[in-house]
This record gives sequence, C-alpha cells and structure tokens, in this order.
Amino acid sequence: MSPVVSGTAHQMTLDFVPGLAERHSSALECVRECVYTRRNPLKTVAAEWT
Repeated sequence: MSPVVSGTAHQMTLDFVPGLAERHSSALECVRECVYTRRNPLKTVAAEWT
C-alpha cells in the first residue's frame, strides 16, 4: 500500500497479492501488518496519511 497525494486528497493504492485473504483474517489485520513491518517508525507512517 502506498499513499498517492493529489492536491489535498489522499488516495491509497492497494496491491492485491494472491493468498492475502488466507494470511489475514480482516482488512485491519492486513493494514496492521503493513504498518508494523515498515522500516519507518509509526509516527512517520501516521504523518504520511495526515
């Protein structure tokens, strides 16, 4: 997932990887894994989405 900034609106690009539904029980769990496995600290990830 990666944010795409267009003017003042933020959009998220989703890559649908085979097996994604088997590895995660919910969308929240999927997003949580993406956030916690990034090399950037959490506050940096949060700042990208504000």
